[in-house]
Amino acid sequence: MAPHSLGLGADGRVLTTMDQVTVNPPTGEQEPRWQQPDFQPMQSEPQFFTPSPNQAMVPSYPAPVLPPPGTFETVVGTLARLVWPVAILLYFFTPVTFWPALVGAIIAGTVLGAVKKNLKQQRRASVRYVQQTPGSDQR
Repeated sequence: MAPHSLGLGADGRVLTTMDQVTVNPPTGEQEPRWQQPDFQPMQSEPQFFTPSPNQAMVPSYPAPVLPPPGTFETVVGTLARLVWPVAILLYFFTPVTFWPALVGAIIAGTVLGAVKKNLKQQRRASVRYVQQTPGSDQR
């Protein structure tokens, strides 16, 4: 096996993989160690607000809470998830051939998915954002 060239050594000769690796002997000094930062804000960092001890920070717009899906949306979503298993079962256990099962599953999955997406968009559009005024927090 031919040795591979690694570059030039300190004495000018070509180092190879066959040369022994040298390690610096310990000098008796302690090696520097990494220390965990204290994560305290430094005084030079700008503060964007000054917290007041008597005020709670409340967002001006609460995060919208979507109403739960209705019965029809749940049924459509369940049918959309069952299209492919039903198509596979139809192919194996009935006289339905491969191509009609495949095309039927693609069409049914696409239509049911689009109906489910439309119902979810309508549900999202029905969410109302109410502006909160200071002191109207009812937690």
